Amino acid sequence: MENNSSFNSFKQKCKGFVDSLPLMRTVLPERKQTGKRFNQESLVFDILGVKYDAHNAVGDVKSLQQLVEHFALTNEKITPHSFSVEYVLQSVRQLISFNKRLASFTIPASVLSKGMVRKMAKSGLEQRHLILANEREGSDGVANLLSELFLENPESQKTEKL
Repeated sequence: MENNSSFNSFKQKCKGFVDSLPLMRTVLPERKQTGKRFNQESLVFDILGVKYDAHNAVGDVKSLQQLVEHFALTNEKITPHSFSVEYVLQSVRQLISFNKRLASFTIPASVLSKGMVRKMAKSGLEQRHLILANEREGSDGVANLLSELFLENPESQKTEKL
């Protein structure tokens, strides 16, 4: 992905990404109190009085730009909700790796719950690790393996801000 020349060109032009949902929640805290929705289509209609081609990439980007311009959002407001391109790339890599580990498990749900399989995959385990631990030390090996932490929890990592 990052070796792609078009991606390298993108990285040179894009400083990062902003999560607009928490941003709008900080800009418009009264919407939550009044039960109004924070989806982009509702925000654009309620604030700008405009209906737009929602779920069309160009329409979404242009309407979001209009919202940001309407509120004259400063870097101070935007930065806490921003992520660098490198951070997003790292998150995508972690997700791909997690999905590969998750797919390695072929244990029936009657033996091991989906939730437990997800926890093991999230910690860095694959089914082959369980098999190897069992072959080497039996159930004690599996128990020891399950008590170890393989990867730092990605959700606990600090985000790289712009």
